[in-house]
Amino acid sequence: MIEKAIGVVVPALEKQASKVVNTVHDQVNKAIEEQRRLAVVPDLCVKGYPLTLEQATEQLAGCGLNATLVMASVKDANPKYRNCFASQVIGSHPKPNQKVEPGTYVKVKYITQEVIDESRRLFEKAQKEKEQKQYDRSEKLSEQKEKAKQAATSAIGTAKKMVDKIPPIPRKKKRIDDEQLFSKN
Repeated sequence: MIEKAIGVVVPALEKQASKVVNTVHDQVNKAIEEQRRLAVVPDLCVKGYPLTLEQATEQLAGCGLNATLVMASVKDANPKYRNCFASQVIGSHPKPNQKVEPGTYVKVKYITQEVIDESRRLFEKAQKEKEQKQYDRSEKLSEQKEKAKQAATSAIGTAKKMVDKIPPIPRKKKRIDDEQLFSKN
């Protein structure tokens, strides 16, 4: 009787498992096909290889993507932009290496000369503040050394005065002159 039940249950389970496996297989293939058709956002801000707006737009087009140009404002100024050139790409969204639908618009942020100038001004200001802090520290250190030197000099002077006030200790031994020492021989 058990054998008969097993004979009925096992084929039914095999049929259900086959349906599940086929469904999962179809979903995986669909996901793979979808991933294959997605475009990868290129890195438009590679350190050491700055891109112009034109180059970035060409790269995006080559990947099947569109560019939306976004100009940086003066409030975006940052010392790290001081060595950029006008129309240099400084950012993008979506971020590099993300997969997106072909035809997606990628925001391409670029810098203007005005922002570069402000970035240089901020850098120079930060450098001056840094130099001023170093100068202030060295001045403070010099003052502390001078105060320590004065305190040591004062302590030595006080110690000498105290030593001078100590009366001499009388000696019990009689001093022998050179003449007395040589006359006995």
